[in-house]
Amino acid sequence: MSGRKESYVTLTTTQRDSMLRDTRIARDEVERERVRNAELQRANNEAQNRISALDNRINTEISGLSEEMREIERRQNDAFNSAIARQRDQNIALSNALERQRADMQRQEASLTESIVAQGNEIRQEMKEQGRLINEAIAQQGADIRQEMNQQRQDLSQMINSVQERINAKEQNHERLALFWASQAEAYMREIENYRHDLFTPNRLTALRTRYSQMQNALDSEAYEAAISIASEVFNGAVVLRNDVVWAETEWLRNFERLSRDVAELSAAVNDAKLLGLEVGEDRIDARVDYWTNGALTRLSEDLSEIQQSLRNVDNTTNNDLVTMITRVNDMDRELSSPNVGLIDSAREALMLSAYRADLVNDVANALTNNGWQIDDFTYRNCEEKEAIHAKIVDRIGNECIVIVEPHNNNGRLENRLQLDFFNDYEADTSNTEIFISSIRKELQDAGIKIDLRCVEGYENQFSDNESIRNIDEARGQTAGRG
Repeated sequence: MSGRKESYVTLTTTQRDSMLRDTRIARDEVERERVRNAELQRANNEAQNRISALDNRINTEISGLSEEMREIERRQNDAFNSAIARQRDQNIALSNALERQRADMQRQEASLTESIVAQGNEIRQEMKEQGRLINEAIAQQGADIRQEMNQQRQDLSQMINSVQERINAKEQNHERLALFWASQAEAYMREIENYRHDLFTPNRLTALRTRYSQMQNALDSEAYEAAISIASEVFNGAVVLRNDVVWAETEWLRNFERLSRDVAELSAAVNDAKLLGLEVGEDRIDARVDYWTNGALTRLSEDLSEIQQSLRNVDNTTNNDLVTMITRVNDMDRELSSPNVGLIDSAREALMLSAYRADLVNDVANALTNNGWQIDDFTYRNCEEKEAIHAKIVDRIGNECIVIVEPHNNNGRLENRLQLDFFNDYEADTSNTEIFISSIRKELQDAGIKIDLRCVEGYENQFSDNESIRNIDEARGQTAGRG
């Protein structure tokens, strides 16, 4: 007895095609995930770069401040740094999640089987959940920061008043005191020039500069007490303005980060929808989402492109505009992917209903075969699969049945509507028409075709006279109406 045995196994053509198809699908899935991750990582990196730039700006000492004013600056910076640290932690969390996803896909890529698709879907769900949690954290962070900002304003006001009292009590020379407050106000105003103050707080720095000019006039006139009062007022306003501008910058960064990530996710989802395949039985077919939704995917993609263009030139975009775009992207995401009503599910439903229209025509013809009927011709209206299907079924004695199965919107739900028109060009006596129609109905019911056939009013005992639908060739080139 041999200790070694060999056997040769031959793949069938179907098995080979299926294996190649699965491999191609897996490769496509891996590539789409790479593109998606690259977009998310790019958005994350840009947000991180902006966070670092703001962090560096905040922690660069304001030139020209006295030691007493340094304490005010440090108090401000501590609160700013705390907010920025929270935001940086969120970026790191997203970056780590992206790295885990990249590693998971690499481990699966070697096999290049349909398990990659399943793994990709699982990872996308994990990333979507991660994104949802980050968005919730950003929203909560915004509420926390607004509360923190209001508290800091109160603390700063008390601190500034206390410092002013100490300095004014210590310095008895009014001229030197006026010049001191003028220099401190000027130092803060110069610092504010480093931020996008006109975007977030339009005209406020200009108003302080105008007030500062009035202080200069008072100095020139040796009205030192008035100069002290105005300079102190300008300094207070500049401290508060820096506070408001930096908080606005941090809010802008949160919104920018979220919008960038949401756009990257939606862009990947739109690209997936353009290449989406559906499993129908043992076959995988092109979903053609744009076709089955009458160009809705193209329109959504164009709207998204507008937002992507805005993101490429975003520096002069206000916080309100960012929030508006976030809302638009979220609306588009729901339009694309919401269960049952989104474009993807709508396309799937329209495709299946189209296939069912052809099946229904065949079922009707097969049900009537025992009575000598057969299909003579058929077409989709205008040769478009998403339109109604027209078929002519004939028997041996000259009867014709025009079958029209068309998509119908029933209170927001897409369904098929069946219309049967019977013609007899040779039979003058129509008294038995209802008996004839009843026999047809029974044939269909016996064949298991669940339909609710009702005669159009006035045609209970006569054949159809709707001649406009009898020419199938016309249906191929133009819309056929119901007579």
